[in-house]
Amino acid sequence: MTEPVPRWDGRTWFVKRPADYTPGLYALHQIDARELLKAGSRLDEWEASFLQTIAFQWRDLSAAQSHWLARIARTHGSRVAA
Repeated sequence: MTEPVPRWDGRTWFVKRPADYTPGLYALHQIDARELLKAGSRLDEWEASFLQTIAFQWRDLSAAQSHWLARIARTHGSRVAA
């Protein structure tokens, strides 16, 4: 049996900032991911890691990424990414 994914502590960043990342120039999905991270007291480590990846990705999301972003938003009661 697999162990549950641990809860995110709200401080740990699993994803390093890419060298080409430009703070202040954001796509809508990046803003959504950052808002979920800010309110993410109930996120698990996988969700936090996924949202951190999206927060640094300015190009369009894949269909799978869009699905998971919307699902995390629904699960955690957020209206973003709906």
